[in-house]
Amino acid sequence: MKKIVLSVLLLLSYFGIASAQGISSDGRDFYLGFLYPSFNSTNAYSPYGNVLGFFGVYALISSYTDNQVTVSYFNLNTGAEEEIQSYNIMARRTVQVVLDINHMKEDPDGEQIEWRACHITAKKPVTITYFSTGSCSGGTYLALPTSTLGKEYVVESYHDNVGGIGGELSNEDAAGYFEIIAPYDGTTVQITAASTTRGNHRGVNCGVGAGTPAPWTISLNRGQTYMVKSAANDPNCSISGSTVVSDKPVAVIAGHENAITDGSDINPDSGRIDARNFMIEQMIPVQYWDSTGYVSIPLWNSIPDSTRGKGDEYDFFSSIIPGVNSNALGDTILATVLPASAQTIIASPYMEPEPRMLSVREPIEAHSLTSKKIHVVQYGQRAFSPGVPLPAPSQMSIIPMSLWRHSYLMFVPSNTFENFAGYYINVICDKNDFNQNHIHLAQNAGTLGQLVSGNVMLKKKNDSIPNFPNLMGVTLALSPGAYYLTGDSLSKPFMVYYYGFRALDPTRDLGSNNGDDFYFSYASPGGLNVSGNGGSLSVTVDTLCAKWHVCVHDGRKSGAGIKSIQLLVDPAGDFTKPTQVYNNVQFDPANYDVATPYLNEIDLPGSDTSYCFDVLVKNPLLTAYGPIYVVDNAGNATIVTLNYTAPNLKLMFKPSYANGVDTLIFPHTLPNKDTCATVYYYNSGKPTDPALQINAVSLRAHDASFSITNVSPAPPVSLKPGDTM
Repeated sequence: MKKIVLSVLLLLSYFGIASAQGISSDGRDFYLGFLYPSFNSTNAYSPYGNVLGFFGVYALISSYTDNQVTVSYFNLNTGAEEEIQSYNIMARRTVQVVLDINHMKEDPDGEQIEWRACHITAKKPVTITYFSTGSCSGGTYLALPTSTLGKEYVVESYHDNVGGIGGELSNEDAAGYFEIIAPYDGTTVQITAASTTRGNHRGVNCGVGAGTPAPWTISLNRGQTYMVKSAANDPNCSISGSTVVSDKPVAVIAGHENAITDGSDINPDSGRIDARNFMIEQMIPVQYWDSTGYVSIPLWNSIPDSTRGKGDEYDFFSSIIPGVNSNALGDTILATVLPASAQTIIASPYMEPEPRMLSVREPIEAHSLTSKKIHVVQYGQRAFSPGVPLPAPSQMSIIPMSLWRHSYLMFVPSNTFENFAGYYINVICDKNDFNQNHIHLAQNAGTLGQLVSGNVMLKKKNDSIPNFPNLMGVTLALSPGAYYLTGDSLSKPFMVYYYGFRALDPTRDLGSNNGDDFYFSYASPGGLNVSGNGGSLSVTVDTLCAKWHVCVHDGRKSGAGIKSIQLLVDPAGDFTKPTQVYNNVQFDPANYDVATPYLNEIDLPGSDTSYCFDVLVKNPLLTAYGPIYVVDNAGNATIVTLNYTAPNLKLMFKPSYANGVDTLIFPHTLPNKDTCATVYYYNSGKPTDPALQINAVSLRAHDASFSITNVSPAPPVSLKPGDTM
């Protein structure tokens, strides 16, 4: 029995162009880095943690849909990528992947080019959070996909800890540091350090030999990393404000190996309190910064009962100016704190931002007074909460309102050996969206419900945020598990910050402060949509017989280039409301490089100012929809929507042994003899419907011996409702 399929190539289509919010922090390709917490090498009690498996490093990988991811590393000698493991993820669930520290740990002094990256790919977009546990070793960062990486960064870190100097409570020398990761071969990177480094590169702002800018250049290939660490020889020094400028996109991970925050204190009852804190974040490229819209609310229990470290601390960074060090080139930032106070901050390139804002225990708002791009970082300061002593989470990048999203995925991992834990999110949103229940939450792939319900408890409401009377912030307490937050069709974008605390005492006397109390904390944004806020993308669409021919052009005067083109799969409404998911279309395989693994995305190097491609309708007898998401190399995006209306065509077969409406069965046929069958198309539309213009009839068969011998009437033909051919 042989079957044939006949298609009428009729295309009735239209397209539209819409703006987009930016590139989502969800993606299919990621490069992760690892900064080693120094406490694991210096603390006398670290064997407790090793025995219990307390120290660990993980990738928390969450997906909106059923998915598959692959985690790989690079051969430390040859750089060859070595596949380690593939994982399946259920929709709205998370896999917790243990990362191979031996493949990722840098030389402790840094400034060596090494193959230390972890490469994660996914068939469909995922959210990835780096997560580490351990005493003075817990931290997290939101991993940014390769498509969102930039070429200009300013490093955020914290003061060096010089043991025994200045009355500090630790004998450990600990420093701020940052790591650069290259996703592309032949990447040239220029580095300018704010503080003198372990490799004796002169700091701009502080450290031995500090002075005018002394940038140096390195060259990296795909999978290679390069770490820079402050020399930690000056207690007033910080590597914050260092700059990274590259000719191809890179990732930058920055933090502090064990910082002493202002929460360090002397407890009159139990003596010395060591409040050191490991810090880590992935830096947000300068191109995605904004000049306004930075708002935040206090972290949970930000007001301690100790005498130091009250409230949260904020740092402010100004736009990058490569190779220049001058206060005159800085930026003036106005930060407002409720109820009515305001403070003016001067942030300068290559200079640690001063003054810092201390003891902030209320919501804040910050913006540039000169309309320059700025960046804001929040640090928790306390070492105590009322009750069990807990470290505060530190170093959390604040996301401007222009980059907020409609949906978030996150995961709170459980821990079998914890004595005490607290897990929280801060949600900042429109008041009406919260009060009218326009933001919904589901745990562990359950049914969407109200934001506050079940295992999610409301801890605090901040009804007033400076200069934004329409906004409010809430702090919610969570239990371990996977969480999906999304706004409905009426909601505005909102922001989620994700943080928590854990405490462990192997001898079960937590709070005794006798040297075996181990704590850690973490904090990071829950997600963002990055955007360059200055794109000039134009699109032309030609409707052809069986496809669309689409050309995109980046009209920016400098640095133009197309980065990514994808058929949009947006079930959660991250990019648009209502949600958009492509159907019955595909890119023409001729548009792809052989190495491209998936047919719904075209990844480009970011240097093509114009790019053309074809979109095919897979089955012309069915309706098709093609939302195409185009992104330039600065993160600007636009959506092109291609629509196809299926014709009112049906099939009839003769002779009478024809079976079904779409299958033609031939009888037994003698060798070298032909057998013919007649197929009728007819317009099944209503009498008032317009005629269908039939341009061509083609045969798609797996056996080349099939052919069409005659079509009557010959196309092109106008087929009115009820007519046949």
